Amino acid sequence: LDNDIYDIYENDNVIQESVTSPLATKVSSVASSSPSSYKRGGKKTSKNRRRKNKSNIIKYKRDPNDDMSQQVKTEEVEALIKERTKAQKIRDYTKADEILHNLNNEYNVYVWDKDRLWSASAIAPSRRYNSNSGQGRTFGRNGHDYKQIGNGINDEVCTLSLDKIHSLLAKRLEHKLVKQYRKADEVQRHLYENGVRVHDKLKQWRADGGIFEDIESKFSAKEYTMNKYSELIEDSNIIKEVETIVNEWVSIRNKMDYKNAD
Repeated sequence: LDNDIYDIYENDNVIQESVTSPLATKVSSVASSSPSSYKRGGKKTSKNRRRKNKSNIIKYKRDPNDDMSQQVKTEEVEALIKERTKAQKIRDYTKADEILHNLNNEYNVYVWDKDRLWSASAIAPSRRYNSNSGQGRTFGRNGHDYKQIGNGINDEVCTLSLDKIHSLLAKRLEHKLVKQYRKADEVQRHLYENGVRVHDKLKQWRADGGIFEDIESKFSAKEYTMNKYSELIEDSNIIKEVETIVNEWVSIRNKMDYKNAD
């Protein structure tokens, strides 16, 4: 409320004076006698505000079940995560997303807000280690949900140890989950070149030199003949040579060696 201007008459002359309104005086009196701000249960002080701001800073730590053999620049990662948290606090989500993208692609680190953890694995801790999490597809301690079939590991076919196979399968799955399909294909190629076959649809793998049942039945029952609309080849030697190449191609595909088949 502002002071009002009142006209005062004195001997037929008008004199303007500034007179404080009684209501303005009352409001001013109440405002001056009350604290500037209140908090439920007591007065809000600068000390309380500092405590509140400090408590709002969410701390993240590395997943204790993470693969510690993977070298990570811990100090730089934790500094970036802290910076991301501050950006989220002031609702600068664009900056927060940029930091998260940097962590994923430059440091190969993933942040799990729900668990308040970060890890070098792209699979959430609750999905890796808790089969009763109720989140659908879950992963065991090997980091993947592929089941081994066949007759163990044939040393004449596979050059990798069991632990190395599990590690590569988990890494391939991590790349697929974050849509890094090129890296996932590189891992798969490394597995194939070392005698490990993977079937994504059946969630199976084998390293005994055998093939999967559905693939075996698919190719073993298929016979290739010359297309009836094809141009006639009179030279029987050429026909035999083509049939030999086609049979070799089928055999290589049966072993899921698609690179050589192509």
